[in-house]
Amino acid sequence: MNRISVSLVGGTILAVIAVIVWGLMIRTNIIDAAAPAVERPNIVRAEAWGPDQAAYDAAVQYVKHSPLVRKPLLGVRSRLISFQTIDNESKANEPRIPPSRFRAIFYDYSRNRDVVVDGRFDQSESLKVSYSNEQLPPNDEEFSAALDVVKRDPELGKNIAAKTLNVYPPMPPVLYPYDTDQQVQRTVFIGLRGGESSPDNEVVGVNMSTGKLIRYPSKAPKAARATAVSCGLTGNGAAGTRAIAGSARITISKPVGNAEQVELWDFIVNRPSSSSGTDGSGIELIDIKYKGKMVLKRMHVPVLNVQYQFSCGPYRDWQYAESEFSTPAGSTDLAPGIRFCPSPATTIVENRSDAGNFRGVAVYNDANATVLVTEMAAGFYRYLNEYQFLNDGTIKPRFGFGSTISSCVCITRTHHAYWRMDFDVNSFSNNVYQINQTGPPVLETTEYTTNRTAGMKWLIQDTITGDSVTLTPNANDGTAEGDAFAKGDFWLLRYQPFPTEVSDTRAGSPSINLAPYLNNEPTDNQDIVIWYGAHTQRSDDTSFANNPLLNGTYTPGPDIKANW
Repeated sequence: MNRISVSLVGGTILAVIAVIVWGLMIRTNIIDAAAPAVERPNIVRAEAWGPDQAAYDAAVQYVKHSPLVRKPLLGVRSRLISFQTIDNESKANEPRIPPSRFRAIFYDYSRNRDVVVDGRFDQSESLKVSYSNEQLPPNDEEFSAALDVVKRDPELGKNIAAKTLNVYPPMPPVLYPYDTDQQVQRTVFIGLRGGESSPDNEVVGVNMSTGKLIRYPSKAPKAARATAVSCGLTGNGAAGTRAIAGSARITISKPVGNAEQVELWDFIVNRPSSSSGTDGSGIELIDIKYKGKMVLKRMHVPVLNVQYQFSCGPYRDWQYAESEFSTPAGSTDLAPGIRFCPSPATTIVENRSDAGNFRGVAVYNDANATVLVTEMAAGFYRYLNEYQFLNDGTIKPRFGFGSTISSCVCITRTHHAYWRMDFDVNSFSNNVYQINQTGPPVLETTEYTTNRTAGMKWLIQDTITGDSVTLTPNANDGTAEGDAFAKGDFWLLRYQPFPTEVSDTRAGSPSINLAPYLNNEPTDNQDIVIWYGAHTQRSDDTSFANNPLLNGTYTPGPDIKANW
């Protein structure tokens, strides 16, 4: 790693930034001074963007009836288990082009393989078919088909019908290759739990290739746990489906004076079900601009996993399955899956309930900020993904945690969330400086990874205009120091054409694996990507104290501040 110390003498970069920021503060104060005494809420506008649900459905039918796809699936049992768009890339300040391509993944139960189909929505090119051995989580249809097998068992079916056994999606969701030395046959796991006064608890498997029920001597397969003792809230919902459209372009403006508006933020948002990455990536933000200048080309959470001290896991979670949460009366839909709320939307954490009236991304105004929030499900976990857009140019990405009833969530565990941040501060030509409590800023000239220390932060600067963005860790972000599973806190990489390096390489383990991306490539005056890891240990099911903004002890996420 080649790192260059920057002197603070002779018109240094920090001095220039200080002057710029000071000047902006003066101009901001003038605007504030002219503003009315009573602050009015931000004005949020949105318009649907990209392929709609009709386009999704038409593409699915096109793929299913294509001879190129029907040929490898002829005479075999198969099911479509995933459908997602593939984004088009654009230069830093060029308008984003809506996705024109898609990827559909079928599972071939006869050969135990994925049939991956890439195509275009306009059908202007031939479909491309390839194969993989990825074991994706089941969608709602596959989970329901596995449950039908369980219901045909005389004992279990009778108890499910009598509701003396409750069905829930467990973790892990399927049998993964790293669980056995032999080739994996597609096996979906189903959780069965007795009532509050019942000690019955079991996780069974359904071999989707043979249609046979599997029951385990220990009441659960490897990496799972089913004991008489369980923790968490009552769950509502199944596995989750990744074939639901929902993207919008959002603008956030600040009222000034009696009628004038100042546009603060402009970005594209993908709801979790339409987010990119192997496992989805929660709320995905694209082309984020503050006061007309680009801050980030893309920000999302492609990797999320959890490690237990014993017994359960570790697990790789997914961030596309949307869970129900509550939006208040008077809420209005801005676009499919994007809803504006006159007051804060509330999740499983505030409501202590897994029920709600909405799935997608809720938007609402809070003091000097506009907030986007969603609730996601991965097995018995519930994840809260939130972005706070402050009027002063700060973005606060936040991640929260909830749990539904399981034996595993009684055990101490650490959740690891990894943001991927494609910084394009005005242009593709950026420099990254590491700033510590002591010593001058350090210009990072090659790809590297590190763990956080007290007072550490980073400055990302446009080498053409001098505009900069500061990335500051949160006190709740934890550290990967000494944790071989967590791997790291910070990775600086040179950008590779999308969708290359959008997810990690995994390499047969739930642990993040970005090592293959560290190739000693130059990062000074380059298009750069930062991966930022946060690590939260939990041993209970209380995440927050009825706070609509995710600011509690269990809430990690850095602050990103545009310095103009």
